[in-house]
Amino acid sequence: MRVSLVAEHLKLHAPVFEGRVAGGMDVDVVLGSAKQPTPAAYVIQAEDDAGDLESQTSYLQEVRDSIDVLVVLPVRDEQGVLVADMLHEVRRELFVALAGWEPEEGYEGLVYDGGSLTKIDRARCSYRFSFSAAFMLGRAGLEGEAPAETWPERELDGLAMLEGITVRVDAIDPMADPNLKKPGPDGRIEHEARMELPHGKN
Repeated sequence: MRVSLVAEHLKLHAPVFEGRVAGGMDVDVVLGSAKQPTPAAYVIQAEDDAGDLESQTSYLQEVRDSIDVLVVLPVRDEQGVLVADMLHEVRRELFVALAGWEPEEGYEGLVYDGGSLTKIDRARCSYRFSFSAAFMLGRAGLEGEAPAETWPERELDGLAMLEGITVRVDAIDPMADPNLKKPGPDGRIEHEARMELPHGKN
């Protein structure tokens, strides 16, 4: 999923950050270059996990994308009690904004996967909240109605449209033909049928 979409969504629906939400690819890089006032959030592209193929006749595979919402808060007491309480409120807002939200077309709703402390010093606390959402790779029988997502689908899209079917039947009984030395088709067509498909579709 695109972290930019998640960041824009959080700007609108997580007021605790007051619009201070950005995206990134690496936690260390983000923490090293984070210049926004706190509290702030950074949506980090994490990992994707792929499931087994779910079909023997087409390419269907569930893929789960993961993101981390790295929250940076000010530390106002040495024990960290105040920041712990603030993290609880931030998590509540993240649940309201993200849990069950579908980040893009084709994705299931985001699922919360847990959180962990990333870094804390006398000035700032960084805490990671992880979310993930799954989508199905493959068109699942929507040929021609959606762009190809896999190579077999692209090959299928390149085939000529099926406009009809011709059936030729060799129905002779070989045992009744003295010219044949053993049972089997003689290559002579006794019946032929043609079926046209409307608009080239079955």
